Amino acid sequence: MKNTKYTISLNPKSKISEDIVEKSIDKFYNHLFKLTEEKLNDVHFVIGGDGTLLKALNHFGFKGKYVVIKDAGSLGFYSDFDNLDDLNNVKINSIKEEFFYPLSVLVNNKEYFAANEVSLVNVSKVINFSMDIKQHMKQNCRSSGILFSTKLGSTGLSLSCNGPIIFDEKVYYFNLLAPLLFAHDENVVKSGVISNNDIVKIDILNEDATLVIDGNVVFNIKSGDKIVVTSSNVSFSLLHFNEKTSKKRYHKIGGGR
Repeated sequence: MKNTKYTISLNPKSKISEDIVEKSIDKFYNHLFKLTEEKLNDVHFVIGGDGTLLKALNHFGFKGKYVVIKDAGSLGFYSDFDNLDDLNNVKINSIKEEFFYPLSVLVNNKEYFAANEVSLVNVSKVINFSMDIKQHMKQNCRSSGILFSTKLGSTGLSLSCNGPIIFDEKVYYFNLLAPLLFAHDENVVKSGVISNNDIVKIDILNEDATLVIDGNVVFNIKSGDKIVVTSSNVSFSLLHFNEKTSKKRYHKIGGGR
């Protein structure tokens, strides 16, 4: 749903009627306009869970400002509101814009974007690949794969793989998945935080791997393929209307670790 002021992305499985959604969002948007005395441009309202947010990000090219409203049955980890009724009850002291930078993945010169994470995996065989982080290190790795995570994705799959929660949008994280631990592998750096300015180059030396972006299988990577991972030049933001939003978010996973 779209008008001249904002767009609305609604979970297709939602039981809320589009008419109710449009009226609630329009009332809230006009309320924001009166409080801020300025027009909020390029705002996308997302009603649903994190999957609906990812679809909206893909649709709008990972750009713009997003307000996430939880729908029934969804976890809504990044939602500021548990339901549409909360739009009428929120006390807006200020508007905080939280920025995120998706990852750019080049595979044989074709570019893909990832809001949460990128993984190269082979669940049945060990992958041999070289990993070159410009001006920092170069190493040969043997593992079931490698996972790259953004700030947005650091509380999802990456956290389940013992990764850290990232609070800074200017870094991303890598983690070798099930690395071999033989004597000649002991000096391999198995995980680390990388600056957005750094570029990671990966060459697959043997065996095939599957490229997975934000939980979706993209295609199989062949031996000899070259992959380049870095932070992209585009950015998007989540709008928050309560200073306790971040604390509330991390409480959903037990406050981190």
